[in-house]
Amino acid sequence: MILTRKKVGMLIASFLVGLLFTTIYGYQTVYSKYKFHGKVKNYYKQEINVSYQSNNELQNSQSQRFINCYHKDIKEENFTDEMKNKLNEIYDYFNQANFKLSFAYEDLSTGLHISYNEDQTYFSASTIKAPVALYVYKQAEENKLNLDSDITYTPNFYVEGSGSLQYASFGSQYKLRDLVKRTIVESDNVAYQMIASVNNQDEIKKYWKEKGAKNFWSDSVWGSISPADGVIYMKELYKYSLKNNELSQELMKNFYNSVFPIIKSTNNSKVAHKSGWHYEIMHDTSIIFDENPYVLAVMTNKGYADYNEFFNQVSKLIGEFHELYWKNASEICKNH
Repeated sequence: MILTRKKVGMLIASFLVGLLFTTIYGYQTVYSKYKFHGKVKNYYKQEINVSYQSNNELQNSQSQRFINCYHKDIKEENFTDEMKNKLNEIYDYFNQANFKLSFAYEDLSTGLHISYNEDQTYFSASTIKAPVALYVYKQAEENKLNLDSDITYTPNFYVEGSGSLQYASFGSQYKLRDLVKRTIVESDNVAYQMIASVNNQDEIKKYWKEKGAKNFWSDSVWGSISPADGVIYMKELYKYSLKNNELSQELMKNFYNSVFPIIKSTNNSKVAHKSGWHYEIMHDTSIIFDENPYVLAVMTNKGYADYNEFFNQVSKLIGEFHELYWKNASEICKNH
């Protein structure tokens, strides 16, 4: 195609009009009851959500009075100035970003839930492997699946990306137990497709829908995810870890050793996680086994560029707020 001067002029004019439109309408300054500043793209949710979720199944009788005090006396309006300042710091940091992002945090004892745009959906990438692996082990525990059964690697399971099984010979057989380990530890895509195939799709979708997940296998065995979904998956994994039996210990070991740990602990606590990345997508869903455990799901389209600095800072800010929360709550509730 030959571009005349007239056509070139029209293209430049169109570009300048589009740029002007984006500058005027594409960004907006966000305000709420907490301090916000900076500009964020207009697909971001413009509010902070602080609430308490029911985590009764994670509480024991000895802690119930203490937990009741937390629910009664440690409401958002009773946060200390130090806690409010830390929340401001968190949301300032998120609002100043020039890329799409969301997070959800939940304290596993008290149910304190803090989120930013937690219902925003993203391509799940490898984070979806966590709920599928957990479901396989739950089925095995109920004797509905045999972890020592053999599954044959056939061409329909082939997929490029992470993991080593893509280079294996078709016809090779692997134990289901080994495939789950590869799925979580190596984030092996072929192994994931193989373990996904042993599940009844309608049943596993129903299972996670009943747990509250809104996007599980929404359009394929990869599908979409939100931070709200990620918190649900990690809470269920935490509940499973509390069984502390041979199967739960085996599965948790895989999550402790999972590759690419993006979310970090601020005090060297053990972290169980499943991250995911695909082109611009970079996510992590995790359980931080602090003295007072919590779950954190962070999802972005930041890609590989400086992702480590971003996730380190988010891990630090959330961890610091979590410590302040328990410090304040312990002071208030110590006599209960």
